[in-house]
Amino acid sequence: MLPLHCFVAGAVAAPAAALGDGVAAAHGSVPVPVRWLLCGSAGGLPIGGTAALWPGRGAARAPLLGGPGQDSP
Repeated sequence: MLPLHCFVAGAVAAPAAALGDGVAAAHGSVPVPVRWLLCGSAGGLPIGGTAALWPGRGAARAPLLGGPGQDSP
């Protein structure tokens, strides 16, 4: 469970860091490493969403959508 926690924490921290650097460079063009980090972070969101809803796992088991034993909104 700890490796998954570390992965998710990094997946949340990477876009936050990229957005912070992007806002700091608002006066001009965004540096190339920040652009790569933003693109990689944006690419990870659909991949993670697809993996959570992949057939065999089911939408009911995706933690943010209300898994087993949880009341769905």
